[in-house]
Amino acid sequence: MSKLNEKAFTLLEVLAVLLIVGFLAAASLHRLEQLTSQHTRMVVYAGVAELNCREKMLWANEKLSAKGFLSDKVLFTKLDKELGKDYSWKHKAPAIDGGCLVFQKSMEFRLKRMSASDTSPGRWVANGR
Repeated sequence: MSKLNEKAFTLLEVLAVLLIVGFLAAASLHRLEQLTSQHTRMVVYAGVAELNCREKMLWANEKLSAKGFLSDKVLFTKLDKELGKDYSWKHKAPAIDGGCLVFQKSMEFRLKRMSASDTSPGRWVANGR
């Protein structure tokens, strides 16, 4: 005896739901990629901010020392340029005018360094690629 009153989903309804779920998943993955890329850039900019803070602190300490500010080259040699295990420099260490900072071996950011002077500390600026 067959039951004609049974309630079930038709194949068309199941396919429609799967299609909608597929579109939502595709849109979510695209957004996740955007967020990951944005996060990486923000982490690198935080590293640049760290370098700038170190520059300012070192410059201020030099200005307040008995010798005072000597030169940008002296200041740069004293600067700690290591930012942690997730960061590395493409050519072992940056040059006095900048370098290429690598984050987690996947993203490279060219950094330019403005020289320190008697009136202002050195400054790092990032141009991501």
